[in-house]
Amino acid sequence: MANFTGNMTAGLSTSDGISLSKVVNGTAFNAKALLDDTFSAPALVDLQPLMASIADPKYALMICDGDGAQLAFDGGGVTVKAFKTLLLEIASTPAGGLDLELTVLGTSQRIRFLGMGD
Repeated sequence: MANFTGNMTAGLSTSDGISLSKVVNGTAFNAKALLDDTFSAPALVDLQPLMASIADPKYALMICDGDGAQLAFDGGGVTVKAFKTLLLEIASTPAGGLDLELTVLGTSQRIRFLGMGD
């Protein structure tokens, strides 16, 4: 894949003055993977094969329309809660790919997932 840059902005603020944010601009990457598809429960979406081309994943964004999805990282147990938006900044050490499985909840669940790295 060609070299490209990535930009990320995430933030949460409360009405009583608490604010957390993270901004990343112009980070160079050379690998990316995109999923944009619709699933219905009880579908299991394994993102590890999609991310296999990224030896060193750095960022990932998952957006689920509808009821969301339960997560299982690194072959571990499935989360009790469902997630609709997930933004990950992934450390390079220890090395390895991103092993993430989604258990789709609800019908006609659109899942958009973008992973970036080297």
